[in-house]
Formats: sequence, structure tokens, C-alpha cells
Amino acid sequence: MMPQSLASIRALFPPEERPRALGFYAATFGSGAVIGQPASGILIAADPAGLGWRSIFFVNLPVVAVIVPLAFLLLRENRNPRPQRLDHGGIVLLALGLAALIVPLVEGRRNGWPAWTLILLVASPRLLLLFWRHERSVAARGGDPLVTFELLASPGVSRGLVAGLLYNVFAAFFLIFAAYQQAALHRNALQTGLAILPLGLGFALSPWASVRLVARTDRAATLALLWLAGSLLLAALATLDGQPRLLMLALFAIGIGIGQGLVIPTLLRTITDRVDQSQAGVASGLAASTLQIGGSLGVALVGGLFYTLVGDGRDPAVATRAFASGAIAIAIAAIVAAGFIDGVKTPHLDPSPTRVPS
Repeated sequence: MMPQSLASIRALFPPEERPRALGFYAATFGSGAVIGQPASGILIAADPAGLGWRSIFFVNLPVVAVIVPLAFLLLRENRNPRPQRLDHGGIVLLALGLAALIVPLVEGRRNGWPAWTLILLVASPRLLLLFWRHERSVAARGGDPLVTFELLASPGVSRGLVAGLLYNVFAAFFLIFAAYQQAALHRNALQTGLAILPLGLGFALSPWASVRLVARTDRAATLALLWLAGSLLLAALATLDGQPRLLMLALFAIGIGIGQGLVIPTLLRTITDRVDQSQAGVASGLAASTLQIGGSLGVALVGGLFYTLVGDGRDPAVATRAFASGAIAIAIAAIVAAGFIDGVKTPHLDPSPTRVPS
């Protein structure tokens, strides 16, 4: 769904309207992530049919029930004049390579690193190398590879994708913040879900700020990443001595929400606006996939760091310091991401032929 949304924004809106459209996309994207937390807490507390935590999957049902009819009513069809064929071999090899990397990182620590986790970690780079060779072979035969090499050669696209990978390590924040709330503050699932709402307030404030930031500077993505990193570091410093300060955390959570809402549209624009309209779908797919991979790796690595430091979770001070360490790790990833973006100017492409009302 993510690449379809991004490609549609690229196809339906002219350049002067895209920053605003991407700003609201970011607000929707982030608000959904934030609202999902208290909604899941409510479902767990209600415990329908005795399902326990499994009831969180019901959170998608009302969303689908509303969105599918609205999509038919409001979205106008747009198609690539040359539809691409699915690269089934590439899909399988990429899925195997990523699974061989991410599953051991998630499961290895708590299972004592059994032999199968080490075997998969060794196999992962080989599978990804096999995927890369397969993609080159498909391109050489004139087919449609998952990864288009001409697209990666476009100025700034590769750097933008690496920045997106590093930025979405932030996905781990939702995990460690929830675990910190329960281990250090002894909150239940509902209270933990509600505690993330200040971050949602930041998201709500971000669309207008992102539009102004993009309009005023070519380094909007860099500034947004540094804002996010600074907010994370302040949240970490507020708890680094092991003492939770709830009011300060709530204020910094608003700043983190604003930072995330600023990063998403500006970062995506540095990728999708650098390619021809006919490649918008491929670029959007690469951007969305890179974000998902970064989120998975972030949860695996930062989550692993948090749970290693937190131990049995019985000492609130230890859990608080583990949260601070995780937040610092995410901030460092955001700062490195800013280094990949810095100095790459946002392109100003000719208006697309299709125009729709704002």
C-alpha cells in the first residue's frame, strides 16, 4: 500500500502541490502509527473472546471498512503506460535474504543463539548477493527487475535510500517506549498506549511546518533529521540518571512527533522527485521497501540492545537507562542519515500533465 500511495501522489499532484500532499501523507502515516498504540491498548484491556494480545490485529478491520469504499469514490485511476512485470525470482531471493538476516536478530538473543540463527546470519549476505546478481541478469535480458539500476544512478537517489534506511530505525522507539512504560513505570497496556499520544500531537502539528520547511530550504530533510535526533537525545537525557520525568518526556515526545512528521515528506521527496514520472512507481516501491527494512532492522537491533540492558526488567532504574540508551542509538542513526542527505539539492521538476484539485 505504501508505494501505491506515494506513486499516486507523484502522478496526481503537480510539483507545487506535492510538498503539501506529502505533508498530509506524513501526518496520516505517523498518526496511524500513534493511534494504533492506544487502540491496541484498548483492545488488549477489553480482551474480546479471550484473545489477549492477539486482539490487536482487529485494529485494522474498521480502517479497511472505511478506506476501501472511500478509495473507489475519491481516487481517480492512474496507470503507468508501460506496466511492469513482476520479478518473481527477485521477490523470493530478497525475501529469503532479509528473513535470514532479521529473524535471527530478533529471535537469537532470547533463545541463546542456537546454531540455526548463526547459519542464517552467514547465509544472509550470500542470498542478498545472489539477489543482486539475479537483478543484473534480469536487467541485461531487458526484463523488469525489482531494483532498477538506472534509477539508483539518478543523482541523490541512492543517498536518499540509505538515509531512509537509517531514519526508520526510529520504528524501534515505539517498542522501547512501550516496554519502558511497563518495566519502569509499571503501567498496563491501556496506560502504555495512551502515553504515546503526545507524540501524536506533534504529528498533528507537522504538516504545515513541513510545507514551509521544504519551500524555504533545499536542506529540509537534513534539518528535519537533526531536529528528530535532538528531540530523541533530550528525551534520553531526561531519563539517563534512571529517574523518569513524565512531564519532560511528554514535552520531548511532542518534539519527536514534529520531527518525524517533518522527516517523512521531506525525505520521500528527495527520492521520488528525482526520477521521471514513468519511474515513480518503482521509486516509491524502493523508498517504501527501504523504510520497512530499516524499521525491521531497527526493531531487531535497538530492541535487542534494550532487552540486553534491561535484564529481568525488575529494576525501574535499569529499565529507564535501557530506554535512554535505545533512544540515543536511534538518534545516532538519524544523525548519520542526515549526513547522507546533506548537500543534495531538492530538484524542481517540470509540472506533470495531470492536475487534480487540492
